Amino acid sequence: MKWMMAVAVVVIAVSSGCHFSLPGLAPELVVHKKEGLPGDNTLSITFLGNSTLVLDDGETGIVIDGFVSRPGVTQLLEPIAPNTRAINEIFSEQAFPRIDVVVPLHAHFDHFLDAPYLVRMRRAQLIGSKTSVMINRQVQRCYGETKFDLGSQVAVLGEPIAVGAFGIDFETGSHSKTRGLVQSVAPRNTFYRYSINPDVVDFCKPVHARYYRQGKSYNVYLTHHSTGGDIEIAVLGGMVQRKHRVDASESHRLKDADIIVLPLPVLGRGSDHQDFAKWLWKLLGEKSAITHIIPVHWDAFFSLLDKERCGDDRVNCLRMLPQFLSVAEKLDARASEKIAVHWMSAFDTLRIRREPG
Repeated sequence: MKWMMAVAVVVIAVSSGCHFSLPGLAPELVVHKKEGLPGDNTLSITFLGNSTLVLDDGETGIVIDGFVSRPGVTQLLEPIAPNTRAINEIFSEQAFPRIDVVVPLHAHFDHFLDAPYLVRMRRAQLIGSKTSVMINRQVQRCYGETKFDLGSQVAVLGEPIAVGAFGIDFETGSHSKTRGLVQSVAPRNTFYRYSINPDVVDFCKPVHARYYRQGKSYNVYLTHHSTGGDIEIAVLGGMVQRKHRVDASESHRLKDADIIVLPLPVLGRGSDHQDFAKWLWKLLGEKSAITHIIPVHWDAFFSLLDKERCGDDRVNCLRMLPQFLSVAEKLDARASEKIAVHWMSAFDTLRIRREPG
């Protein structure tokens, strides 16, 4: 079993001076303030609110979602568009020297809104659902791009994509049905509709949030290859579908992950969510490889991130939505000698490497 291998993941976080250790791991988990770019065999994961992450190994950069525009509550009542100033500042080359691929987990605005602009700005490739790719290509043509029509790729299930030292694999996920403020801006049957034809809606102009319909939702499995050993990261865009939920003692891709990026809405109310949570808790209790959980999609994303305002007191940069407080407590209760739960605030960075034990 992979979990029995004499290796450990070492995580160093650029945070507000916090320090954690996990007994039973060799070497132990260390979290402290350490600035700088990734070194040899080191992978960094930076959190930018909601479910936006940037992974960088010093050679290749991958963005999950890339949503930083964060329109206010009242703005959601009107047509919305990417906040190009925020995107330019947060995703500057100084902040992130490498952005090669952008992977939207699905096409709702709070995941996808900024992706086409970011792709053009950093000359990156977009990999995602057919809905995401069609909208991206429409927007790139509006920007006057031609070669970037080919700069997007529809994810194919079961066909991993190699990007530098990363392997990226996709699995269809089940989007959370938790209803909240974002969903209230449009009727459920339109907001959750599978897809929308971009030829009907002009995404080159501001459009209502309801037109950013889900399309296919993905769980993304990333394998990072290094001389120290592979690191497996599972980024959940939704619940693992029922048909994939074999008994936790059997094999599922999630079982082999070292790190799970877990959106809190999947642990919400409703029978589907409760069934998934029960399956996940059982999986964590089994002899799986999982040692780290990064909770995401828990903050009130209705105000822009400001790194200068955050400073070292980044814990006050993001506010947890009230409906997730009880879920967060349950998740923290699952922390153990084996599993660490990393609550990251805006601009926090985990630095990860695998070392022989």
